[in-house]
Amino acid sequence: MSRSVAYLTICSILLLRMFIGLAPAAVSGAALGLRLRQSRRNLLRSFSLTTTKHFVYGSSMKIRQRNLPKPTEGELELLRVLWVKGSATVRELHDSVSQERALGYTTVLKLLQIMTEKGLVQRTEVGRAHVYRTTASQEETQSQLLRDLSERLFSGSATQLAMHALTMEPATSDELKEIRKLIDRKQEKR
Repeated sequence: MSRSVAYLTICSILLLRMFIGLAPAAVSGAALGLRLRQSRRNLLRSFSLTTTKHFVYGSSMKIRQRNLPKPTEGELELLRVLWVKGSATVRELHDSVSQERALGYTTVLKLLQIMTEKGLVQRTEVGRAHVYRTTASQEETQSQLLRDLSERLFSGSATQLAMHALTMEPATSDELKEIRKLIDRKQEKR
């Protein structure tokens, strides 16, 4: 930005501030110029980092999936209901969860507030009601939880995790067919 454009910008901002009743002494020209230079520098830095990231991690490379916060058992219970319903109010969630176990309305509300702060759910206001929906799909959450479990208990080995899961509970013939199909698809990709 040239000096004359910056000077005109500063003058117009000072005139605007005087017009709306702010004292021109409250903002000095030097301070305003510094703010303009900083915002321009931040914009340029943000743009260059963004384009670098896209250049380095282009569509051919996978960017590591976002880290979702780990939900507690109570939070998972509410997430399961939301994954089925899509979105729900506190009352609807309370009614669904209360069918399986006794849980107070305020407990559900507090859990949802915590989940909103964690980023597990988003809240929108519809009239007087607050409607909640998940921020991540069931598949994303399951994948992250399994990835975390695999890394912590099985040193990142998906094979050991799968073998251990199969030894814990016998699989049905349909489940074994699905597992064989998955193995065949993985072998074809190699």
